[in-house]
Amino acid sequence: MRVQVDPGDPNEDAHLLEPEYNSDTDSQTGDGVLSYRIYGRDLETYLTELGLDTRYSRDDMPAAREWIRSTELYYCRKQCP
Repeated sequence: MRVQVDPGDPNEDAHLLEPEYNSDTDSQTGDGVLSYRIYGRDLETYLTELGLDTRYSRDDMPAAREWIRSTELYYCRKQCP
């Protein structure tokens, strides 16, 4: 977690780490979007330990119509007994 969120007053949110911003191609001002969390590949182990079938996917091909330069996704499925 990068930011401790105050649900009562967003102005009181506390930065636990130096603020980091993701690019936002829809922004009129060119500002980025504050990153609240960072997930690493260790997330896959955690999800699997929870009993989920987990598949990681990375796509570096841009989707021009959506202005997405790169995507990293975890596809998870819970196995029913």
